Amino acid sequence: MARVQKGKYYTSQSFLKANVSSKSSFTWKGIEAAKEVLIRGSSWRIGDGRNVLIADDMWVVGTSNGKVCVNPIVRKVLERVCELMQGPWHVWNANIIKECFSKAQGDLILAMPICDGDVVDQFIWSGNSKGVYSVKSEYYVAHDYLFNSASNEG
Repeated sequence: MARVQKGKYYTSQSFLKANVSSKSSFTWKGIEAAKEVLIRGSSWRIGDGRNVLIADDMWVVGTSNGKVCVNPIVRKVLERVCELMQGPWHVWNANIIKECFSKAQGDLILAMPICDGDVVDQFIWSGNSKGVYSVKSEYYVAHDYLFNSASNEG
C-alpha cells in the first residue's frame, strides 16, 4: 500500500516535502492534513549530516521549532549539516559554527551529540520522551500545536 501511495502521490520527493494535488483522494488529503503535526513532533538525529538541510529542517534541540536562523550569506555558502562538521570524524567544527550562528544557537549546536561511525541521519519522533510514535503522543503534539496557533492569532 505504501509503495502505491508513493508512486501515485510523491514520486520525486519525500512524503514530508510533497504537496497534495487537487486530484488526490479524500483519504490522502486527510493524511496530508496531519502531516504538519507529524513534522512538529519529529526531528532529525544527526549522523553523517548529509540528509539534513541547515536552514530548512528541524534538527536543533532546544529551539522552539527545531530550526536555526540562518542569514542569507551563510545560506548561500552552507546547505547541509555535514558542512558544519570536521572531516570524516563526525565532530562539530566549532570555528564555522561560531562564525555562522549566534552564540545561543552555536552553543545549542555544539552541545548536540553526533552519532558515532558512518551512520546516516534519521528522522525520529520527538513527540514524547521515549521517541516512540503513538496516536496518543501525536494527539498531545496536535493539541499543543493548535493551542499555540490559536494563542498567536488572538
